[in-house]
Amino acid sequence: MRHDEFLGYCREQLILSFRNTLSGKPDDVQKHRTEGLIQAAKLLGIASHSDISQIIEEEHLAVFGETVSERTARKKSLTELKELSPDIYYDIPTIERL
Repeated sequence: MRHDEFLGYCREQLILSFRNTLSGKPDDVQKHRTEGLIQAAKLLGIASHSDISQIIEEEHLAVFGETVSERTARKKSLTELKELSPDIYYDIPTIERL
């Protein structure tokens, strides 16, 4: 397998993992498999840390419609809202809280 083919496969697995999460059915086995593939790409010198970060950002944006940092900040604010005012939190439609 060529390097670009391996990275393509890593990208496909990452997309699958993100889509599982988006659908509300995260698959830990898939997630860990994808993390292992990404780690292998780094260790074998197929991709640098920055290359992998760029791939993750691109695919995260494509699947979730927001960057990793935007999603993290949004999830954090929702968690804080849930702790401070559960009624307001649960007034937000479930689909928006994903």
